[in-house]
Amino acid sequence: MPAWRYLTADELIERGKQFKIGPVRDRDALEACMVSPAQTFGGRDLYPEIADKAAIVSFNVAKTYHPFVDGNKRGGAIAMLATCYLNGFVPVMTQEELVAVILLIVEGQMSREELTGFLRDRMA
Repeated sequence: MPAWRYLTADELIERGKQFKIGPVRDRDALEACMVSPAQTFGGRDLYPEIADKAAIVSFNVAKTYHPFVDGNKRGGAIAMLATCYLNGFVPVMTQEELVAVILLIVEGQMSREELTGFLRDRMA
């Protein structure tokens, strides 16, 4: 089992500053987003692959919890990409694809499972 590196709430806040994300609306919600990729049940990892981990953190920031006053979609995209990069993975996609996927998520037209598949197909 890999030793995963998880993005922290403070790291997301710091990375988000250059994209004018914030301020934080709900710190507890942000923390819940950041720990979601590490969740286990019965000793088993609920999100065992990097695509699973990146998808759940992105989905939670952009769609489920909305921890920021402004920039939740941007925050979800950053959280997804940073989770991949921190663990040595590079999802191969255009900026247009990234924007389209995040919009599909928040509009309810893409599930977390579909996002996971999208990412899995694009890992380099």
